[in-house]
Amino acid sequence: MDGQPHAVLLPGPGLGHVNGMALLAKALLSVGFRVTMAFFERSYRTHASKGRLTKLCDSVRVEVVEDDLPPPDSFVDLFRVTSSMPRNLLLLFNSLSTQQQPATCLVSDSIMAWTQHVADELGIPRVEYWTASATAYTASLAVPDLIRQGYVGSHTGEVPKSWKSKEPVFLDCVPGHTSFPLDEIPTDFRYVSMEDPLLQRFVEMANLANRFDCLFIHSVMELESHAFQALQHVAHLEVYPIGPLINQSIDATLTNPTLSWLDTKAPASVIYVSFGSASVHTRDEIFELACGLESSGKPFLWVVRSDGLPHDGALADMVPSGFHERIVDRGMIVPWVSQMDVLAHPAVGGFLSHCGWNSTLESLWMGVPLLTCPIRADQPINSRLIVKEWGVGIELHSSTEEGKPSRHDIEVGINMLLDEDSGCLVRTKAKEFKSMLRKSPFPGGQSHTKLIYFASKMKKLCVSKNQAAFKQQPHCDQLED
Repeated sequence: MDGQPHAVLLPGPGLGHVNGMALLAKALLSVGFRVTMAFFERSYRTHASKGRLTKLCDSVRVEVVEDDLPPPDSFVDLFRVTSSMPRNLLLLFNSLSTQQQPATCLVSDSIMAWTQHVADELGIPRVEYWTASATAYTASLAVPDLIRQGYVGSHTGEVPKSWKSKEPVFLDCVPGHTSFPLDEIPTDFRYVSMEDPLLQRFVEMANLANRFDCLFIHSVMELESHAFQALQHVAHLEVYPIGPLINQSIDATLTNPTLSWLDTKAPASVIYVSFGSASVHTRDEIFELACGLESSGKPFLWVVRSDGLPHDGALADMVPSGFHERIVDRGMIVPWVSQMDVLAHPAVGGFLSHCGWNSTLESLWMGVPLLTCPIRADQPINSRLIVKEWGVGIELHSSTEEGKPSRHDIEVGINMLLDEDSGCLVRTKAKEFKSMLRKSPFPGGQSHTKLIYFASKMKKLCVSKNQAAFKQQPHCDQLED
């Protein structure tokens, strides 16, 4: 055994969690770690079959752990835990030890908080990794209180079509917040039973929050100082802001049809439209979005995933008649893009986004203002931060009875964001945030400094364990006896 610390990383099942953990793996390698990334079998098969694991660095060792999980029937099934998962995870750690590569620490996603028991049994520190905002983490800590107050895990009836309610309720049980909007607590928690697997994982996370060694949050202190202070001084957690972990390998020489199309557009003239890797839209929502994009008169790049469409038709059947012919010169529709390459392009002037945390950080990293259209999970929190706290975006108005944006809302929102006058302030702010974010992950920046400090702690732990193991070994005179 050498003095190099060995971190075993265990991501959550969602793509955003896997991508976030892959970026953390790269960051840990850069500060001197040996890194193994472990996947449970079903999660690995799902992502590998779709080519989603190509971002893993060659220096990262990959291990697949059997989980005995059946094929999922729904999104929440991804979060189920079987009795064999902790047992098989222990077997992996034992196997690493027999190969003279014992783990120094376990870094597991917050949604995998149950792995704290595995770390305790192994006698190694567990680092929890939260891939969303610090503000969202404070809200997650309040889940047990919200259950006791009847806001979470006890609602029945149909889930609202809009995340916004007509009569807002404000909470005082979120650490650091005296009036946190109930609307921003995900409906994934509020309109389910206590047997819901996702809710169970968040209850575990909140109840085990004082047990981990430290908490990595994929954010920046300057972005969310209030939330970080609440976690440190109210919740009494050791918190490391380690963001933004961004894939910075933009290839300026790369050519593809999308970037070539953007090359033909004026600077800051294109609205980029993407709703992440998991959202699914209705036929009506797609129709209204198409109408709004067309009537805005602005060039647009629209990402439409095949698995983001209803199962009963193709995109051509969901847009207005003649739509493709009318927008052929100023609109491009693609099933996938390299988002960082697109956001880096000077023709892109705004991002119509679902406000996923990774997309939010990538947009700010490139200085691109946002038109926010949150759908679920932590996205309403992120939208509030973008619009009200940071001033780097505009919220897309939702005027329909269902609380969804109409074609007119979309047209007005795009023009407000891209207009030279009305969008001036958010563009300026976005550039300021770009400058601020780009200091943090590099030498001298706070996030980089936190990772260096953590690495030094783990190196000391690794050396002390090696010394203890050496003392326990029989020496030459003992062998001669």
